[in-house]
Amino acid sequence: MCFVSGAASLVFQVVWFHLAGVVFGSSVWATSLVLSSFMGGLACGSALVAHYGHRIHGLVRTYAALEIAVAAAGTLLALALPGLTGTVTMMTAPVADTVWLANGIRFLVAFAALLAPATAMGATLPLLVASLTSERWNLGPALGHLYGWNTLGAVTGVAGAELLLVGAFGVTGTAACAALLCLVAATTAVGVTQHRENAHLPAHDHDSEVSHGVPAVEPDIGRQSRRRWILLACAFFSGAILLALEVLWFRFLTMYVLSTTLAASLMLAVVLAAIGLGGLMASTWLRLQPAAMARLPCLALLTGCAVIGSYAAFEGLTTGAQVAGWPPS
Repeated sequence: MCFVSGAASLVFQVVWFHLAGVVFGSSVWATSLVLSSFMGGLACGSALVAHYGHRIHGLVRTYAALEIAVAAAGTLLALALPGLTGTVTMMTAPVADTVWLANGIRFLVAFAALLAPATAMGATLPLLVASLTSERWNLGPALGHLYGWNTLGAVTGVAGAELLLVGAFGVTGTAACAALLCLVAATTAVGVTQHRENAHLPAHDHDSEVSHGVPAVEPDIGRQSRRRWILLACAFFSGAILLALEVLWFRFLTMYVLSTTLAASLMLAVVLAAIGLGGLMASTWLRLQPAAMARLPCLALLTGCAVIGSYAAFEGLTTGAQVAGWPPS
């Protein structure tokens, strides 16, 4: 279910990559717009669950409803996005000479367009994590497990959409495939809930009448806990750096290959595959060694060294003979 949900989300993102290039121009700029707006919507969805999730009765059913919302909003966006070309041109024409202002308008339009489907996507994973942690999982292993499988599903979605679906069904048909995957995830969630009810199993997923939803965030505790805010700041900057690196890596790729959605999608697939495997490894590590979080500074240092090392090796790995003819005709 989590795997299928991740695949559907990234199939939609590939669709938006294709359409954004038509609406917003430059492929690099369009890719940056979609990535930033998509991640912003995910953050909004997660924040909404964190602050209002304690009011939710029936986490898995709510998850199913959100998957249906993603299917509807994502498909509507795929149909409506080409029509924004004239609107964006009209809005940016008066400030075309002021590049930063024109780009700011494009970002606001992209963010507003992607807000509904991306926010719904962002709310799904926290609901599943809350459902799983109510059973026998601790938060760390549950988050790593679900995040890992969700991200590996995203890898499958982005690669499958770019390499197979777009060529076979077109952009609109690919959006329909993504919507179908969302409906499969929603149907599976409802089926799991009904199976538990019919078997008279304990409602671990909070789908009973005594459910109190996701534990509420305590603002006072947050303000008083310096350690908590330090960790949140680390997570914030880690996410910012990762997205910045994705854009930089795509720009590096365009120095050697054509600036296409294929290049962007394959780069994204590699990044997501590594993130997914890392999430699954972290889940296992935390189950075996609950104090593994103390190793976080060492992991951050190794990550920084790996990034620097990748740039040092970049020239040798991207000689003209290796990539001049890619992608093959």
